[in-house]
Amino acid sequence: MSQMQSETVTAGTLDPSFGENGVVEIEEWRAVLYSVLPMNGKLVCADKYQRDGVVSMRLWRMDDRGVFDDSFGANGSTILPIHWSVAPRCGLFPYSEGKFLVKGTYLDEMGQRDMVVARLNKDGQLDTDFGEEGYKKIDPYRLFSRDAASLRSRKSFPPRKNVDNTSEAKSLTMAAGYIGGSVCVQKDGRILVAHSGIYGQDNGRYWVRGLLIRLTPDGKYDTTFGDGGKLLINLDGLDHEVISIALTDEEKILVFGSYLEDDSENAALNAFVIRLEKDGKRDRSFNGQKFVIKNDELKHIRAGTISVRNSDGAIVVAGSAAKTHDFGLPSTPWIAVLNANGSPNLGFNAGKPLFSSILPDGGVWQNCAWQENNNTILVARSVAARYLPTGQLDTSFNGKGWFHHKSTYHHMALTEDSKLVLIGNEGGYPFVLRSLL
Repeated sequence: MSQMQSETVTAGTLDPSFGENGVVEIEEWRAVLYSVLPMNGKLVCADKYQRDGVVSMRLWRMDDRGVFDDSFGANGSTILPIHWSVAPRCGLFPYSEGKFLVKGTYLDEMGQRDMVVARLNKDGQLDTDFGEEGYKKIDPYRLFSRDAASLRSRKSFPPRKNVDNTSEAKSLTMAAGYIGGSVCVQKDGRILVAHSGIYGQDNGRYWVRGLLIRLTPDGKYDTTFGDGGKLLINLDGLDHEVISIALTDEEKILVFGSYLEDDSENAALNAFVIRLEKDGKRDRSFNGQKFVIKNDELKHIRAGTISVRNSDGAIVVAGSAAKTHDFGLPSTPWIAVLNANGSPNLGFNAGKPLFSSILPDGGVWQNCAWQENNNTILVARSVAARYLPTGQLDTSFNGKGWFHHKSTYHHMALTEDSKLVLIGNEGGYPFVLRSLL
């Protein structure tokens, strides 16, 4: 049987060697899995842990067959310190030497939300050589000014007002509940962390800008980056949010998010990709200044994830779009492919972003990744799908280019042996699913 015939039979089908016919169902009512990380043939997962009214984050691991690993943490799980939370976002990210990173939120007694980054050893124990006892708390506002603490971020951006109380512009809306690729590790072990946006004020006008932070391998602020380890992104004066970041082979920084086109009442929300130098300075040679995703009919374009192809630096970005910022309206998933220099990839959908729904009621692409061994593009959220480099659905994947097992998928990851892992929740119970590629 040829390789193509083999893919026709197996790609996109559930992996029978994992769990029960490719699925592990977790019998814990109303638990929610937020992130999954393949590591050395095993899977580390993060979920919400609550006992006696205290919420924290729990990590656990399963082996290649989908069996829970009791050697991880304490009796199979690690519960992070009290007041850690998965809300509004958390994520797991690979580090070197078998270690991994956790990004989440720390809730203090006053309900204050600080960003927190931890490093754990492969056995699930906090790495005490990092930060303070294994983790680093970051108050994005106090990094810039103690007076700015009153402008702390909220679950979503409310309609903003000028200092004189006059109305200003339509609001941005954060991608609550999803962390995307918001942490990257450089070859020397330094850690880049993205924060979607903080408020500030200039000349009587409130603004919101994305934030990047770089930490040294021991968890201190890297003073060689930006302003003492922190960088407020200036997107040519436009209000914006940063959702996902990635590194090029030269370790330049790709930043992906959404911005308001202007300050008018009906301003469009477009998506953008920019590139920064290693020190955080703007690289304006990237497609002139920035790559923009916009649509004349779909005026509210939300960013999902960015991914870079190792072989040539090609970039794929994905997200969702709607006619207005009303979350109750149907959305359309979209994908765009860029060359390494930021120009449109003419081979993918004639160089244009692909706005296309698989399901009749629309959908969302929240995750995307290159499948390096055949240059196809994997996307997931409403369904899981695989696209050819031309922008067409790859019909060798489950016979039609996509599948919809169980419910929607919170997160997607590729294993070292090129299998697709998806996590989600159906009927109040979480699940982990593995598909062949």
